[in-house]
Order: sequence, then structure tokens, then C-alpha cells
Amino acid sequence: MADLERELRALAAAVELPEPPELSARVRAGLGRHEPRPRRRPILAFAVALLAVAIGAAFAVPQSRSALLRLFGLKGVTVLRVDRLPPVGPGPVVFGEKTTLAAAARIVGFRPLLPKLGKPDAVYLERPAYLVLLYGKPVRLRFSELRPGYSPIEKFAKVSQEVRPVTVDGRPGLWIPGNHVVIEFGNQPRLAGSTLLWEHGDLTLRVEGKLTLAQALEIARSVP
Repeated sequence: MADLERELRALAAAVELPEPPELSARVRAGLGRHEPRPRRRPILAFAVALLAVAIGAAFAVPQSRSALLRLFGLKGVTVLRVDRLPPVGPGPVVFGEKTTLAAAARIVGFRPLLPKLGKPDAVYLERPAYLVLLYGKPVRLRFSELRPGYSPIEKFAKVSQEVRPVTVDGRPGLWIPGNHVVIEFGNQPRLAGSTLLWEHGDLTLRVEGKLTLAQALEIARSVP
């Protein structure tokens, strides 16, 4: 709770609250007469709202009640920084139905985008709008395409990890270095590798693997 208390104290010190009103003269002058309630200044309501958001974020995830969370997000994806990562199941997790790019395109309603990595070794579809391309046997790289508007993807990174906002061809993105936990469409939590996420038109794209930021950005910029 020490980190949370420091954050809230710093926030309170930074917000200018109104001086308490002088009530004695008003009461003496207005006995027996109805006085309308004074309107609260907008800054007070704003300060209360900020405190509520900070507290709500800090306690949103049970595994991280000892530290104030830092929240990041893109369309369809939420990233939370926590003290401890949620538990994951053993081994790699592949979900959805195995399919082809042509069949997936008819279902998801958008043209699958292909980075310059060659033909994927496997294609999986989580209906209605999440496409995963796998490269390598065993899998060495995942390239995901999400049409936002459905159940979001949740990512959990440790507080010690430097989740970094980036841009890809002028579009917003996030870089998560190292292992973290991802929950995709309510499926079993799995351990993910370094990941770059970015917005591309109406889609949110994601590349994951043993990558440096420079390598991930090179792949991202190869997407048409």
C-alpha cells in the first residue's frame, strides 16, 4: 500500500481544491430563509474522479493489490503492469480452429495481412474476428490480426518490465520486452514472448517471438 499512498498523496498535492466557504455570516443573514446549495467547483469533482480512477485501477487485479497499476491499451487490447504475473498452464497454448487464409477471410470480414515472412506454417481462427499466423516448427513467431469490438485481449507485464509506447508508420503501438502473460478471448492464460502491438487501420496487429524491438519494427513495417 505504500506505493498507492504515495501516488494518492502526490495527486492530492497537485490538485488545487477550493477554499472552504465562510458560512457564519450567511447563516445569520439567512435564518428562516431557504438558501440554495452552493454549486461545487468543477475542479473538485475532477479531483474526486481522478482519485476514484487511481483506486479502481490499483485494485482491479487481485495479484497486484500491493502496487498501483500502470495501464496501457490499444484498440481491443489492454496491458496491465502487475507485481506478480498470473499463473499459466504448462506448455504452449494454441486455440481456435485450424484453417486456411482463404477460409479465414470469408469469416472474419477483412483481408488477412501478411508480413514479409513467407507463407505461414499454420493459420488459426478464433471466431469471429481474431486471426493467428504461426511461423516455424516449433513455433518461433506469432503474427496476430484482431478486429476490435469483441472480447478484448488482456496482457499482464511485471512492473519491472519497461512497457514502451512506440509508433509504427505514424500509428500508435506498444512494445513489451520479455516474457509476460496473455489471455486471448477468455482462453487459458499463456506465457508470451517479447511482443509488439500496433494499430493498422481498423485492425490491431501483434507480432510475438524472440525479437528485439528493431526486428519487430522491421516486420511491422513490412505489412502492406
